[in-house]
Amino acid sequence: MFRGKIFFKFLLVIIFQFTSFTLSYNSNIDTVKIVEVGPGFIYYEFVDTTGPIHIYMLEMDLTIPTNKIKARIANDFLNKGGEKTSDLAERMIEKGEFVIGAVNTDFFGGKPRQAENSMIIDGEYAKGVILNRGMFAITESNIPFIGDFQFDGHILFYDDTLQLNSINSLTTKGVNFYNYNFSGTDFIDSTDNYLKVNPKNLIEINSINEFVIENIFTERNKLYIQNGDYWISLNNAIFKKYNFKPGEKLNIYLGTKKIVDDIYTLVGGLPTLVTKGKRPESFIGTERLTSKGFIGKNPRTVIGYNKEKTKLYAAAIDGRQKTHSIGMSLYELSDFMISIGCYDLLNLDGGGSTTITLRDSVVNSPSDKTGERKVYNSLLLVTEEPKENLISFFDIKPDTISISESSIGFNISAEDKWGFPVHLKNKDMLYHSEGGVAYLKNDSLSVNFSQSVTALKIVVACKS
Repeated sequence: MFRGKIFFKFLLVIIFQFTSFTLSYNSNIDTVKIVEVGPGFIYYEFVDTTGPIHIYMLEMDLTIPTNKIKARIANDFLNKGGEKTSDLAERMIEKGEFVIGAVNTDFFGGKPRQAENSMIIDGEYAKGVILNRGMFAITESNIPFIGDFQFDGHILFYDDTLQLNSINSLTTKGVNFYNYNFSGTDFIDSTDNYLKVNPKNLIEINSINEFVIENIFTERNKLYIQNGDYWISLNNAIFKKYNFKPGEKLNIYLGTKKIVDDIYTLVGGLPTLVTKGKRPESFIGTERLTSKGFIGKNPRTVIGYNKEKTKLYAAAIDGRQKTHSIGMSLYELSDFMISIGCYDLLNLDGGGSTTITLRDSVVNSPSDKTGERKVYNSLLLVTEEPKENLISFFDIKPDTISISESSIGFNISAEDKWGFPVHLKNKDMLYHSEGGVAYLKNDSLSVNFSQSVTALKIVVACKS
């Protein structure tokens, strides 16, 4: 019987003809590794032995339409706890995503704990809050932005406009919107009333979307949000004023303060480090920052892009490890990223959260004594190129099997063109045998004993 889980030996292919960046601000930083890790993806390592400082960076070619950067929530829901970035990457690989690498993303807090700022995942809001911090956005056509993308929402009901305070947040009062990213927790508030609403069409960001009220709940109940569900909570005063009824239409605007069409991914950070190739003279007061310790040398994670918006940079800097890497201040990090061509740059959660992976393997050295920390959202750099274009070779062991039972077992391993193992599932594969005596049924390779056969040679290929 074919077992879906395959074990691989990790292999990294290194390009030995290095082309170093010109680092004008600090000549002690050297480019020590350049590795092609995917179609239009380059992995770099930089080292300053006098610090010491160790920097890891993934560069993504944004001109390749199949290259994408996607936000994902820990454990798929906002209120299901944290998850290591490497574990999240592994889960997404098992679900069929071709993950090139990943980084931790936003700061987290609150009760229940979740990523603090707004999030858009695959073109739909996963969380919307009004928070005066920098944000990273990228459109479906791979155009990146860093700016003020605070949540902006309201409900149009007849001639009135109701301000939406948040999406999927329990920390705000008033009128709030919930969808399936919130998770199936008991979130009902005894002072609130709830409208279950259905969208008439696919929900679009920065557009008015038409909903219809399906049901109304005015008593304390355990309400569980399932996939495809949408809810609105209202306090008693608002609910009584408008006297909502099932079947009535609501026009709901779900947008961002900075208007950009077709936002595909949106995540938050703090603060914006570089704008149009320049950093602030001081970060004190920037996005309400007051802590000199925060601004000083620490482990860091950042996201940015070049002036032409053709290259995306996701970088991690180790810190708090005296003999390995002491970290970088916001000033040092900004100057370094400017020196390699970064035009706009956002600081993400750092410290013990700082993590960068290749596929689902951590390549940096997280600073917590317990190793990689659980975080509450991550960014995945992926390719949507068909798998058959990415795989270098298959290996079947054994490829010839003596027939003694109607179901037989074998292992398939595969490697991509960059030397990394590939996770394969039966649905990805085509199987056949010499003479057509074997076939795949219910995840087992079975033998047709109507034909005379004592041994079977298996041939495997990736589906196109």
